[in-house]
Amino acid sequence: MNTENKNRNPSALQRKVPVTSFPTQTAQDKDEKAISLTRLASAIKNQKADSKAGLPWYKYATFGNQVTQKGCLRNDANVLTVTGVECDYDDGQIGFEEAVRRVKKSGIVALLYTTPSHREEKPRWRVMAPLAVPIEGQRLKERRAAFVARLNGLFDGMLDGASFNLSQSFYAGNIKGKPPIKVELVDGTQFIDEAADLDKTALGKQQKRIVSNKTGKARTVSKRDESGSGFAWRFLLDCARKGFSDEQAEEALAQDKGPAGAWYRNAPNMAHQFSRTWENAQKAVKAQLDWLFERLDM
Repeated sequence: MNTENKNRNPSALQRKVPVTSFPTQTAQDKDEKAISLTRLASAIKNQKADSKAGLPWYKYATFGNQVTQKGCLRNDANVLTVTGVECDYDDGQIGFEEAVRRVKKSGIVALLYTTPSHREEKPRWRVMAPLAVPIEGQRLKERRAAFVARLNGLFDGMLDGASFNLSQSFYAGNIKGKPPIKVELVDGTQFIDEAADLDKTALGKQQKRIVSNKTGKARTVSKRDESGSGFAWRFLLDCARKGFSDEQAEEALAQDKGPAGAWYRNAPNMAHQFSRTWENAQKAVKAQLDWLFERLDM
């Protein structure tokens, strides 16, 4: 618990907030109750099952009774109110202690815990942050996403994209035979919906922050643009514009020394991915040419 900051509301960790728990991932049953972060942290720390399938899933939201075709209560259309946000990190770079430090520095009231698959060399953890005032009504997904973006900015945009999904929840607890999980409470000075100061560093689902090794300056980039598949897409677009055959395009990509070539050599199920990406690149170029020819005929 953060003892460095004196919370304007000393009972922030004791404040009861509605939480829905689902006994399994299929979410065919639910249990909604108002619970404090302290009690939630204790429940997560003491929860134990033989496998992940036996652990409950927690969600800062309330749900109605509208189910999917498979009988799942946990779906976007069934969300009534949002009472907080929960986010997942599995990028393997930011350690749990560093994550706790960043949340403490932000002043956010929160709960962090590791997953059973967490390792010091490959950290995996989650953060839950309640709202001061629950939200309901229109545009719930967008309004909640703005709060997730505030947390995402604390971690350079590397939270799992699923964290932005309205009805997304995550399992929590221990698995027998694996090291016990870590749980940490942060007694901050503000709730996530009050932290407007974090908007200046907030990052959306497809954004991340990178720091230049030369200048030390940070800049925000699109994950799509920086991904290997993004580089490969632009590489194959150029091949299509040059009129390459299938064999010529694949050979050129395989020989590329940059990130596009690295994607080709390392991505799983490459034969399928190359075929699909190359086909789409050819279609895109054809559409561009068709449009141009139509303009010339006018």
